[in-house]
Amino acid sequence: MNDFDDDRVDGEPPPRREWHRARARTGAPGVFLIILGVLGILTSSAFLTFTHNLAPVRDWMKEVEAKQPPGEMKDRIRQSIEDLEQADTPEGRMLNTALYGGTLFASLLVTIAGFKMRSLSGYPLALIGAVLAIIPLNGCCCFTTPFGIWALVVLLNPDVKDGFGRPAARSEDDFDR
Repeated sequence: MNDFDDDRVDGEPPPRREWHRARARTGAPGVFLIILGVLGILTSSAFLTFTHNLAPVRDWMKEVEAKQPPGEMKDRIRQSIEDLEQADTPEGRMLNTALYGGTLFASLLVTIAGFKMRSLSGYPLALIGAVLAIIPLNGCCCFTTPFGIWALVVLLNPDVKDGFGRPAARSEDDFDR
């Protein structure tokens, strides 16, 4: 019997077909989790690097402030400079390191979850990654949230859950043994 026939064994669809159906449903959202995770890793790494070298930005902003005529814009730039000076303290650097280190770790989990989702392995990790993708970690909520929700909806589908519990599809020769 071919696994792709409509014949059912004990009222259940053939295991290989179920695995392929679940794999087809998780493919696209899994790819998007990988993309979002990698983008999160890149932005978190950039922010982490940036927060430890604020002096050039602060100096540039002071030059811009000096060229501004008195008024609202000059006041806004002055406030931004003060915020940068506060962030450039040891406490501010430690806080930013913890914040961006946490988002870096979460982005790594989202990336791994995308791979787990595509391979139908590690259901709990895939679920955690989908939830983390919903949370706006790097300020990109309008971009990440819909894909995280999509991945979560797909993962909560009973057929997809069952697909995670099945072994990976093998060639037809393996089924004949």
